[in-house]
Amino acid sequence: GEVDAPLASLGQAAEAYRHLGDDAGRAEALRPRGLAALVAGRLAEADELGELGYQASLAAQSLVGQLWFTLQLGRVNIYRGRFATATRWLQEQHTT
Repeated sequence: GEVDAPLASLGQAAEAYRHLGDDAGRAEALRPRGLAALVAGRLAEADELGELGYQASLAAQSLVGQLWFTLQLGRVNIYRGRFATATRWLQEQHTT
């Protein structure tokens, strides 16, 4: 309940960056949104936002974004009990 309004406004920012074609800006807007979803226990949403942010970071060639989102996706998958997937993401984060 308490995270709905902030998540919505961050979603609007990410969408605006997407329309502008600014992948780096989109990734930056998705980063706190994904973290908020993770902390709120919205694991499916956090997973989806992590994937979107990771793809935006790749498109923007943002190493920091890639590091952040691989870590986020590793954490999400640990919480979801998907340990093989978590290991893959965390290994990628380690080697990036």
